[in-house]
Amino acid sequence: MIRFHLLLAFSIILFPFAAVSAENCLDCHGKKGMPGFMDPKVFSESVHGVFTCTKCHVSIASYPHGKVAKVNCGICHFLGREGAPTEKARAYKMSVHNRVSPVGQNMVPTCQTCHGSHFIYPSSDTRSATRRQNIPALCSKCHSRE
Repeated sequence: MIRFHLLLAFSIILFPFAAVSAENCLDCHGKKGMPGFMDPKVFSESVHGVFTCTKCHVSIASYPHGKVAKVNCGICHFLGREGAPTEKARAYKMSVHNRVSPVGQNMVPTCQTCHGSHFIYPSSDTRSATRRQNIPALCSKCHSRE
């Protein structure tokens, strides 16, 4: 009985996402009109398009899933995993945007606030929210008077 429990524990540690594949995710999220719809073609063109869904959505361990925890971009970007750029993530950590507003707004912008969630493109791409020409529109979402 102890061997069974040890085998089960090791298999969960070594293969936590074996039951979930991108195809499983797209069964629901690849259909227009579904909550969390994600266009697989457009996603494949983004900087994260080479990754499986569970690379970022680490709380998903089975299919179908329940409530999904918010993605923590720092898992890769602060640590430099998978070749993720770290400089801007670390600069954000030290910036004014990572501080709670003294006016009582207990929210700070997250990576997703500026970069989006799934369709993230290099700043040289016209679709990028952080492209130089798109910065005024992006920043004015929070800084309407500036």
